[in-house]
Amino acid sequence: MDVVELEDEGRIAAALADDRGWAAYALCDLESANRRYARYLGAIQDGRVLAVVLAYSPPGFTSLVPCGDPAGVAAVMAEDRGLPRAATVLVQRHTRAAVEARYHFDRAWTMLRMLLMPGDLRPAPAVAGEIVPLGVAELPELQRLYAANPESVFTPAMLVPGVYFGARVGGELVAAAGTHGVSVRHRIGVIGNVFTHPAHRGAGLATAVTAAVATALVEGGATEVALNVREGNDAAVRAYERVGFAARETFWEGEVRLR
Repeated sequence: MDVVELEDEGRIAAALADDRGWAAYALCDLESANRRYARYLGAIQDGRVLAVVLAYSPPGFTSLVPCGDPAGVAAVMAEDRGLPRAATVLVQRHTRAAVEARYHFDRAWTMLRMLLMPGDLRPAPAVAGEIVPLGVAELPELQRLYAANPESVFTPAMLVPGVYFGARVGGELVAAAGTHGVSVRHRIGVIGNVFTHPAHRGAGLATAVTAAVATALVEGGATEVALNVREGNDAAVRAYERVGFAARETFWEGEVRLR
């Protein structure tokens, strides 16, 4: 099995096509705004790409996302091809052992990958707030809102060309949802940064802003919309289910460093 750095977008996308729901981040990072930060390491056998490992390193953080055959992921992990020394990893159950052969998990937590197909999209219920699109002009408000969320991974670069919607109550931005990645060409999007200020929870605002983002992605041509939620966060899962998302699989997210 050969391990190479893949450069051809068509070959990368074809290798990820069998599991687009899991490979959503890797497909979105083929877009020009993200591509310069993304490396795609492929394991090839008899001319076929069996696995792709995305190493994504924009300013401020590094992530690692293995996709595909466990033996192929193990082959990539066994090679010294500039894998990051430390990263946040998203790993499926069947590839975790391959990752652990090369990386030590400092900490890990269980997540759900949820998916929405266009036919499953449901309208958001009416809420006591105004649901509005967010752009560069609203960046300071959005940053203030996310400052109340210690788990937020929002950066200004996500706002454009991302899709963001917020909820205003009394003119104040109290909830928001957006995208971690969007690929118009590959017709897929990843929703993230869903957050409601604690003083306004329980009013359906998270459902409303998530539905607005999902609707915009579907109307833009997305055939799959993905999101992640921590396992056990039942309130969030129910909010996403009301939009039309369904749990696809359980996986691990964690902080790792090279052995």
